[in-house]
Amino acid sequence: MSSPVPTATAGTPPAITPQPTAPASTDPPATTLPSSSPSPVPPTTSATVPAAAQPTPSPEPSVSAAPAEQILSYISIKGHDFSTKNTDMPYDLWHFVLTSTAEIFDTVSNERDLAVSLKKKMDEQRGLLWHCAVGSSFAANVSHEQRHFIYFYCDSTALLLWKSG
Repeated sequence: MSSPVPTATAGTPPAITPQPTAPASTDPPATTLPSSSPSPVPPTTSATVPAAAQPTPSPEPSVSAAPAEQILSYISIKGHDFSTKNTDMPYDLWHFVLTSTAEIFDTVSNERDLAVSLKKKMDEQRGLLWHCAVGSSFAANVSHEQRHFIYFYCDSTALLLWKSG
């Protein structure tokens, strides 16, 4: 909103006249350096890095070495669409969970059987004390071991899987 600017003529009280303003910017205000200080970066006309100084692309990381940032939010496995909402799992465990879920999803007929089968497979393959919640509407607050938690969707079914103990 613009702030009014008072205007006056001789012998009359000032009148308030709104002044047009530029639209508000969502960018932070620019910071300028005092003119007496030297510029921290000399101005350049090109941001091109010489080929010798450019980093070479690293080879595709191994499954166990991939950082959590490389976990895809959306992926399709064996005809099922997966959407990972939250996880702290390493890539290899995340991929194992989604692949196992896709395999089990085709063999069970209801959510309860999916939860039981996925928990059983995780206990057998990745150690004991996995827990699984499956459904279209649930709330949860769980304690879990570090790097052993995932909340995701397989098609339209929500799954929460974690290890504790």
